[in-house]
Amino acid sequence: MSKLFVACLIGATWVLAANAALAAPATKSRNFDHTVQSTDPIGRFFGMSVSPVPRTTVSYPGNHRPGTIIINTRERRLYLVLGSGQALRYGIGVGRTMAAAVEQHHDADGIVWPIAIAPFEVALVSLNPSDEAARAAADGLYEGLAAAGVEVFYDDRDERPGVKFKDADLIGFPIRVNVGGRALKDGNVEVVSRRDKQVRLVGKAEAIEAVRALRAELSGSLT
Repeated sequence: MSKLFVACLIGATWVLAANAALAAPATKSRNFDHTVQSTDPIGRFFGMSVSPVPRTTVSYPGNHRPGTIIINTRERRLYLVLGSGQALRYGIGVGRTMAAAVEQHHDADGIVWPIAIAPFEVALVSLNPSDEAARAAADGLYEGLAAAGVEVFYDDRDERPGVKFKDADLIGFPIRVNVGGRALKDGNVEVVSRRDKQVRLVGKAEAIEAVRALRAELSGSLT
């Protein structure tokens, strides 16, 4: 073969040998292997793709000219096929970024969204919306949180509290505020962190400030 182009990724270094005829065995890198340029060991680590990397349909340097040929264990000749680094051209993929976050932040009950990228910061759960006093309290708290700049998902469905709790955990709202039941009769509401499931019983009048404090804590800042 004449003018054979050889491109190899060794560690993090591209080595390009042009206009050379070369036939050599190839294998996957292993921990403590080293590059051809130094004796420094290389390592293998798990990672996540936050950009689509589609398979291109051309070989390197192209199907219609001499390119790098790989002979697999079945003696089949294959062209080296490239992936396209879309992150370099189009930026990070939003869908893959969300998927990567879920891979790292979840438990047996569902997603545990980091508050910075959560679809809503707070799930406000009305435990018994058919009760006028409970509904009025939940409505008022919703309006107060929205006015304070908190992103709120208001769940006032005619469902059992357990169903609403399960759905909130599955979706992964960082903060859940329960309004109703015995706590409301005592003048309180429940503020729950999705991350550690800790329930904070706070007075109805202090609920907005408690939510803001928890939001700051989850954001890693007290400001």
